[in-house]
Amino acid sequence: MLRTLRIRDIALIDRLTVSLEDGFTVLTGETGAGKSILIDSINAILGNRTSKDLVRTGAAKAVIRAAFENVPPAVLDSLEKAGYERSEALLLSREITAEGKSTCRINGMPATAAIPAYIYDAVTSGELTDVAKITGFVDIERRSFCHVLNSRAMALRYAREHGKHYEELNLIVAHLGGGISASVHRHGEIIDSVGDDDGQFSPERSGCVPSLGLIKLCYSGKYTYEEMRKKIRGRGGMYAHLGTSDCRVIEQMIRDGDRHADLIFQAQAYQIAKAIGLLSIVLKGDCDAIILTGGVANSKMLTERVEDYVKFIAPVCVMPGENEMEALALGGMRILQGEENARIYHIVNGVNGKEGQG
Repeated sequence: MLRTLRIRDIALIDRLTVSLEDGFTVLTGETGAGKSILIDSINAILGNRTSKDLVRTGAAKAVIRAAFENVPPAVLDSLEKAGYERSEALLLSREITAEGKSTCRINGMPATAAIPAYIYDAVTSGELTDVAKITGFVDIERRSFCHVLNSRAMALRYAREHGKHYEELNLIVAHLGGGISASVHRHGEIIDSVGDDDGQFSPERSGCVPSLGLIKLCYSGKYTYEEMRKKIRGRGGMYAHLGTSDCRVIEQMIRDGDRHADLIFQAQAYQIAKAIGLLSIVLKGDCDAIILTGGVANSKMLTERVEDYVKFIAPVCVMPGENEMEALALGGMRILQGEENARIYHIVNGVNGKEGQG
């Protein structure tokens, strides 16, 4: 855990030392008190990109130092293998000059590219079964594009909270955000999915539409290529119907008696439920749970409508929130702790393919 944070010449702060104790820590204060400066400093010491704008005006450089305790042994092992001095306490430091140059140190030693870097659960899982790849259009092959990072993280969390291993379960996970996707997790692999361009519409995306009508619209001469792309992604879905993609605004419209908004919202729930039902066929009905996650899953009105359609398939668990950064960090930790093996991926015909395990 982070025990001590020391910063010097960061933004408006001259010098500051923050000591953290065990338990839950809350940063409070009025606007302009410096809460975001502390968060920016923590992000910088953890390796996020920074700029010279972080350096206090008139200072030659900004300095951030952080001390961590109770570091997992697997992390210390990885650092030692990379040539860094082993110590029970992990000391990180970073200096950013007024010219924008940055220097990082780990336990006093310059940080180098020898530190492992991982991409965890990119948008395509590469685990689609052969039969799921086939379409009726010989020039187009289905690819598994879904919100893999958050979806798998929530599946892992569900398994852990229910005393199961992820590899033991069959799950359907629907990620509800500006784009919506649903995926089938069978014994630890995402074997099929419905993305935001071959299934349900979403708050900002059109989803799958009748192809002949789409072809006619494309060749109508009314729209450019970029305008059509915007209709499909960015200005489609609920936004196209209601002028907003904010579920809070749409819910208020419904409470105010807007019957059209209520119909579109119901259609959104209906299409999400159809995608879940479609994917339940892949599991031949053997589904342990349906998970609804993503930022839009904070809409109780929407998740209740979806649940009303699909609860006959399996129990529905709502796990709202965009958890990508947490999922990325936890994925890296599982690799460092030896709970998962890192894999090497390469591009095959524009699609990620597994090259092997390392």
